[in-house]
Amino acid sequence: MKNNLLNKTNTECPFEDLCETLLFYFDETIGHVPLLICPENALDDDSGKMRLIRYHPIWFLELKDKTTINRIDLEDCNQMYFAKKFIIESKRVKRRAGSFQKLGEIIVLILVLPTDLDVFGGEVLNLLSKKLIDKFENTLYYVIESEIAKLEVIKTEKIINKIKKGDQIKEEIKVLINLTCEEYFSSVIKQTDTTSFKLQKAISYLTFKGIDIDHIVINNQNESFSKIRLFDYDRVVQQKSRIKDQFKITSININNFQEIEILVTNNLKKEFNDLIIRITYIKEFFEKEVLNEKVEKYLPEEELLFITSVIKNTTKYLFSIIEEHSNRTIFSNKIDLELIRPHSY
Repeated sequence: MKNNLLNKTNTECPFEDLCETLLFYFDETIGHVPLLICPENALDDDSGKMRLIRYHPIWFLELKDKTTINRIDLEDCNQMYFAKKFIIESKRVKRRAGSFQKLGEIIVLILVLPTDLDVFGGEVLNLLSKKLIDKFENTLYYVIESEIAKLEVIKTEKIINKIKKGDQIKEEIKVLINLTCEEYFSSVIKQTDTTSFKLQKAISYLTFKGIDIDHIVINNQNESFSKIRLFDYDRVVQQKSRIKDQFKITSININNFQEIEILVTNNLKKEFNDLIIRITYIKEFFEKEVLNEKVEKYLPEEELLFITSVIKNTTKYLFSIIEEHSNRTIFSNKIDLELIRPHSY
C-alpha cells in the first residue's frame, strides 16, 4: 500500500490550485512549525499569510485531551481558513519550564479555500482530519521528530535516518491529501439536485477552473440542475478537438478598445444552414452572452465578419458556432484580448 501511495506522489492533482492544506505542530521552544505544506509553494514569499496562520484563533483553543477536536473558521482576503486542532501521542521528552515530562503533540490542520468554495470547507476539513488521524495518528510523530532533526547542525547517521523516515511518511500524507481532495471535489460536482445558489456558484467556480462537469451540463440542458448555464472549458476543448478545421478564425481586431472584429472562415466545401453564432464572457463565474446571432446560410469557404462590443474589465471571451436544430456546438475558440492587443496596433 505504501509503495502504491509513493508512486503517486509526483502525480499532479488538478485541485491543487483550488485549495491549500497546511499541517502544523506547536513546538515548546520555537512555536509554530510547519510539518507539511500542500502545494509546497503555498506560503512562498507570503509573510502576511504566515502571520495570519500564527495568530489564527485555533491556537488559543484549549483541548482537554487528544480525543477533543475543535474547529474555527477565519476569513481573510477572499479566502477562508478552516482550521482544526487535535492532540496526538508523543514519545519525545519536551523541554518546557524546566519540565521533562512527556506530553501530547498539538497538531493544527488548516484548509485554505477561496470564499466562493467556502460551502465545501467544513466537510473537506472533517474528511481530511478523520483520514489523517485514522491512518497516521501513530506515525505522525515521526514527521515531527524528522523536522526537529533537520535543525541539528551536525547530522549523524541516526539523525539522517530519522529525517528519511519522517520524509517518507510526509510523502504518504501528501498523497492522502491529494487523493481525498480529488475524490471529494470530483464527487461533489456530480450533484444534480442542488437548490442552493451558493452551492451552484461554488460548482460554477470549479468549472471555471477547468474541472470536468459534463454530467452537470447535460442535466442542465434538461433543466434538472438549474437555469444557470455553467461555463465548461473541458467540454469546449473536447468538442474543439473533434471538429477541428471545420471553421477557422482568420483574424481578430480591436477597434479603439470599443469593438472586437472576428473574421471566421468556413473551411469545408459544404454549406451550413441555421447556425447560431454566440460570443460569451465570464462574470462572477457564470457565462454571459454578448452576441447571439443567427446565420441562415454559411456558404462553402465563405468568410463572415462578426462584431461585438468590448465589455469593460473583461479580456477573455468564448466564440461558438452552434447548430440551431440540435443545439450542438460545432466550433469553439477562446479569445484573450491581452494576447491580441500587441498585434493589433
